[in-house]
Amino acid sequence: MSEVGSCALVALIKDSKLYAANIGDSRGFIVSKKGKEHTARKINRKFNANSNKEQIRLRAEFANDPDIVVCKNTK
Repeated sequence: MSEVGSCALVALIKDSKLYAANIGDSRGFIVSKKGKEHTARKINRKFNANSNKEQIRLRAEFANDPDIVVCKNTK
């Protein structure tokens, strides 16, 4: 069995607004510094076939492919 996949994360700041888009296991954070302290805030969620919602969508879209969802690593 071959393994395939892709990940991408894009972030854009325009007019003081942050726009983020992702696919796959990419995780994005924005880090702020106040004095000597740093805080990190997530800007996206993982988007992959380990998600029940995504598995339902894939099975509906590719109903004739019995192997459309094969997750080996569920971390």
